[in-house]
Amino acid sequence: MKDLEIISDFTIFLQNKGLTIQDICQYLVTVSLKDYGFYCAVFAEIQKNGQVRVTSHFGADPKDVEAWQDMDFEIKTPVNDCLRENRIVWINTLPNYSQDYELLNSLPTDTRLKTLVAFPLRGSSHLLGAISILSSEKIELDTEIELLIKSLCHMTALRMEIGSNLKTKLTDSQNGKSPINNGNLTTLTPRQKKILEMLIEKKTNKEIADVLIYSVSTIKQETIAIYEKLGLRGREDSYLLHEYLDAIKE
Repeated sequence: MKDLEIISDFTIFLQNKGLTIQDICQYLVTVSLKDYGFYCAVFAEIQKNGQVRVTSHFGADPKDVEAWQDMDFEIKTPVNDCLRENRIVWINTLPNYSQDYELLNSLPTDTRLKTLVAFPLRGSSHLLGAISILSSEKIELDTEIELLIKSLCHMTALRMEIGSNLKTKLTDSQNGKSPINNGNLTTLTPRQKKILEMLIEKKTNKEIADVLIYSVSTIKQETIAIYEKLGLRGREDSYLLHEYLDAIKE
């Protein structure tokens, strides 16, 4: 199937009502990308506690998925790299990871795995998560297949955003309504306000800890408390706070 036909077919599929991310993962590997040897797709999200968790998958052994669960966002993994750097991560040296990801060699890996591709799924203003697709073939990265995968993932992100509960938040924001209760900002401690300012500046927990001279663990705990007070999922929602930056500094 030619790339344009694949994209056209996927577009039609995404028009179905009631689709879940698992449905999309299944379609990607059983229809859209099956000719490239892709047999598994995994969707992961950043949690409030700063860890990355697989929330949907198709074609993966549940036992293997569990072993990869709840990795700290600051650990160097293909998924974390694609999320942090907003880029495609392409590895075709598997089942052995390169020195960059040496830590991952201790975790269970499907013996079929030859190529892993991770791609960030971003909405219009927020991060949805990342999708990873696994192939039993060693696939070299070239412009043609990169554009195909990017197109499929961008359409997936759009479909997810349309059906997401976040749509209400974004609509309220565009209509002039505050998506967050501004009064909750007054419940933040002085230290939490300082941390929040640096979160808005996209600083990592370690960078914040270095500035404030606290442990990374303390910063993580404070970050979780901040998000809970403000009703946010995590760092991916921090863009909503820019309009309150002046109030925080007062």
